[in-house]
Amino acid sequence: MKGRAIFFAVIALMVAADFATKHLVCVNLEPGKSVSVINGAVCLTLVLNKGLLFGVMPADNQAAAIIFSFAALTALFFLTPKFFPERHARTGSAFLIGGITGNLIDRIRLGYIVDFLDIKVWPVFNLSDVFICAGIGFMILYTIKPARN
Repeated sequence: MKGRAIFFAVIALMVAADFATKHLVCVNLEPGKSVSVINGAVCLTLVLNKGLLFGVMPADNQAAAIIFSFAALTALFFLTPKFFPERHARTGSAFLIGGITGNLIDRIRLGYIVDFLDIKVWPVFNLSDVFICAGIGFMILYTIKPARN
């Protein structure tokens, strides 16, 4: 039971951090405006992203994006405890669920995703995207690490 509580607490913290950062950026920046954070290498740039996958793919159908997100969350939520008992996989699932949930909340509430982290060599992204990538990294670690006997 303790493991589940930690699992859900991690998810809740990620969703809260994502929401808080997006709120701060929306209150303090206008869309398309940038503020340099680290000598121009990292900027805060507010982008209202209606696309998929870092805004690279257009989202012609918001309903399809929402349905896909719900399906991914449902699969992760129900399959994780049964098929991924290892810590790396559970951690990866928590990060994936937290990230997907953060972006799904935006898509449902606003009709777009708030992006703001701009490193100039990649499309503008947000904290949920960082969590999703970290979750994928943890899942990769789980699949390549040697099994315990």
